[in-house]
Amino acid sequence: MKFIQVFKQSFYSPQFYRELKHKNFWFSLRYFYSLVLILAFVSAVATSIFVLPMVKTLMQKAEPFLRSYPSELTVTIQDGRASTNVEEPYFVEMPRGLCNLSSEMKEDDFCKLANVVAIDTKTPFSLSKMEEYRTLAWLTSDSMVVKQGAETRVTALKDVPNTVINKQFMDGLADKTDKMVKRATPVVLPITAILIFLAYIISLSKLVFLLFGALIVLLIARVKKVEMTYGYAYRIGLHAVTLGVILNFLGNVGLPGVPILFTVLFAVCVWINLEPQKILAETVSVAPISPEETPVA
Repeated sequence: MKFIQVFKQSFYSPQFYRELKHKNFWFSLRYFYSLVLILAFVSAVATSIFVLPMVKTLMQKAEPFLRSYPSELTVTIQDGRASTNVEEPYFVEMPRGLCNLSSEMKEDDFCKLANVVAIDTKTPFSLSKMEEYRTLAWLTSDSMVVKQGAETRVTALKDVPNTVINKQFMDGLADKTDKMVKRATPVVLPITAILIFLAYIISLSKLVFLLFGALIVLLIARVKKVEMTYGYAYRIGLHAVTLGVILNFLGNVGLPGVPILFTVLFAVCVWINLEPQKILAETVSVAPISPEETPVA
């Protein structure tokens, strides 16, 4: 496979780097983005290994919330104001067994709370009252207040369309969520690969680096007495950057990064691959002159 051959030569092959002088810019650019695409796919596979279980866990979290909605409760949001058909304050308790789904969930702050939602449209909101209610969320007369770790987020109901929320509505939402997750699972991998690839392209960080990296190539070429143009130096950079791009990818998946390592590896790769063209002197064999052919003075 041609890509694999070029990939290997990009690590070490002085002859390959000499021959780059006679290849066009698109040859090297195609190689660079082929490398990026392959790394994006590998990254997507690695990411999906973590994402898919997270989606499953999220579904395990979301479905109990939705299906535990009390059958007697109806919440009506009309013109940005909330009202209910029950005596307030009204509490929707944390579903039993929810926090036993995984050891990670047991550590979540909301698992230490008694209620999922407190509905109290009569009492003005206060942090002390929310702590007293031991609830993840509080529906007031004009807003929804949600605990997010150490913070509390308040969302006004004025932009919420007129809605009637009851048991039938929440069960339907749970069914739709379940179907959506099942349909989304097979496309998580390709979508993740595309997004990662686009992120690499949009950032263009390595291509921008090579504007400076080409100067490093020119400097090394000067030291090693190799004739070089800026365009040739940039094409060399598109290949010499291979190891750095791979290590950068590994950094994105958790390998600790080392400052300036990328530049050092780039310079080392250029140094070991950049050699002047060796000129072989032609030797002409001359037959020995016999005594008989020796000219007489």
